[in-house]
Amino acid sequence: MRYSFFALAAAGVLASAQSTIPLGENCTPGGTPCAGGANCYATNSMLQPRCGNFQSSCTSDAQCAFNTCNGGLCNGPKPSSAPVPSSTPPATTPIPLGEQCTPGGTPCANGANCYATNSMLQPRCGNFQSSCTSDAQCAYNTCNGGFCSGPKASSSTPPTVTSSAAPGWSPAPSPTISAPAGSLALGAECNPYVTPSQCMAGVECWASNAGLIAKCGNFNAACKTDAQCAYNTCNNGICNGLRMSSSGLPVASSTPVPGTLSVQPTPSSGSSGNGTVHPSHTPSTTSSGTPEFTGAASAEKVAGGIFAIVFGAIAMGL
Repeated sequence: MRYSFFALAAAGVLASAQSTIPLGENCTPGGTPCAGGANCYATNSMLQPRCGNFQSSCTSDAQCAFNTCNGGLCNGPKPSSAPVPSSTPPATTPIPLGEQCTPGGTPCANGANCYATNSMLQPRCGNFQSSCTSDAQCAYNTCNGGFCSGPKASSSTPPTVTSSAAPGWSPAPSPTISAPAGSLALGAECNPYVTPSQCMAGVECWASNAGLIAKCGNFNAACKTDAQCAYNTCNNGICNGLRMSSSGLPVASSTPVPGTLSVQPTPSSGSSGNGTVHPSHTPSTTSSGTPEFTGAASAEKVAGGIFAIVFGAIAMGL
């Protein structure tokens, strides 16, 4: 009898031990208990309760399925045995100079800048006018004053550009200007591939792109003074400043006002013995705006003629 009692008790304990729900499994609050005394819990009514769930109450880590017991709740991070991933981003292959790029995306080779002169153009690594610190960061130019705008020196004969019969834009013809070094004036067409420059001292032979004709001191040419720019002023080492007009005020004309009458008496009036005066003062139209008189001598002769008339009249009356 006593043996039967112990057998039933052992069977009850075994059944009780086997009826607990493992950690992390679905459970019903108030139903079958969870293993290790874990709590059957869900953070809200829309979720499935689980044994030792996140934010369930606990007294040890053994009662938490997904976390560690932190301050009586299963919300602490579990230590991971896996290696911590490196925070260093994987190395990316830089984009070569002259290739299309996205500003702020994959970096360009040699630290070049991804740039386009306006929003209508495709940005490229080391493009024209992109910022630079050395020639190695420029695809089509040399680094000039912090910008990729200088001409690239060519050690070979420039390729001949063949014109296309198709309509539309076509590049400018290959420069064939032949002139001694330093002989061409500002604004003259020149060959940018010739070294030393064909332009006058200090002036750069330049064209902004392959579709334009190179000229001495052209727009965007490198400069140090305004005297080295044909169409602009020197602005931060580039010929792109606004040139002020030197004819802001009208120049006073030295041409006389037409149609001005000027009386010029001549000293040729005379009087005959009979008291008749023959004036010979003929008005003439000149380009002077001020009447001109020849002097006091002519006035005296005129007065003498008047007195002769008066005396002649008196003599006739007598």
